[in-house]
Amino acid sequence: PTTGRPSSVLCNWSLEVAEATTEQSTRSRVITYLEEVRSELRKVVWPKREESINLTVVVLVVMALVMVIISGFDSILNVIFERLLDWAGQ
Repeated sequence: PTTGRPSSVLCNWSLEVAEATTEQSTRSRVITYLEEVRSELRKVVWPKREESINLTVVVLVVMALVMVIISGFDSILNVIFERLLDWAGQ
């Protein structure tokens, strides 16, 4: 008597084929992705050494300026709060 369901052997075979296809397509996608990455990296125009040094100096100078500004605000706020606490404590 057939119940309309495939036999367990057929089900197992179908699952194995599906897993193999999924594994192969995943591997294929990874290889394709890596090939595309390599292709895009060849198109990149890398900066010259002098340009890299100049940009690094700019970043360091801006960072130092921001550090001075933040330190100044911190010092000002520190003095204000110390005076407020002294005033409130009296």
